[in-house]
Amino acid sequence: KDFFGYNFWIAASLAVSAIPFDNFILLKLAGPLATGIFAAPFKILSSTYQFTGSFSRVLASRYTSFTDDKTAIVFSKKTLPATLLIALTIVVGSQIAAPFLPFFIGEDFSNSVNVFRILSVGMAFFFVDAIPIAIILYYFGKPKIVFFITVFHYLIYTLLLLVLTQSYKEVGASIAFSLSEALTFTALIFYIIYKFKKGNGH
Repeated sequence: KDFFGYNFWIAASLAVSAIPFDNFILLKLAGPLATGIFAAPFKILSSTYQFTGSFSRVLASRYTSFTDDKTAIVFSKKTLPATLLIALTIVVGSQIAAPFLPFFIGEDFSNSVNVFRILSVGMAFFFVDAIPIAIILYYFGKPKIVFFITVFHYLIYTLLLLVLTQSYKEVGASIAFSLSEALTFTALIFYIIYKFKKGNGH
């Protein structure tokens, strides 16, 4: 029962994540051109998802082996600097690469340069999320919390899209993405600090 319950919440989180809210809203409010300008750099940066997934599998094996909060906290602190360095590399590398983007996706999508730069910030937050999500899933064993935070993320993202897309189109959508990722990271950190302070993480 616990096994199926655990996997149910993970599957539910993945199902919510699979819905392309951004493309639906952007297409409706800003039209196909703005949607294409947003989608092209997003597709390029989406490789961050695969990289983060691989990183999460490494973290999973470690966090499932911990039996006390102190060990989990020490490991997290040791892992954080390298994780932040990779996140910074994603942002800085994207800023450097952005001007060359039209050569790969065509001059018609030259407006994607700023979108690419803004989206990279959100992708950096997404990568750093791997640590708190791994703690919640594999150390705390709370997939339901990950589901609720996923729902929170997409509610915020959808709201920001509705507010920003009408006026700023693809740039507004990219700001909405990065802001929602930053707020999700903040929510994850607050929950982890709360659990560790209570002293009943495991």
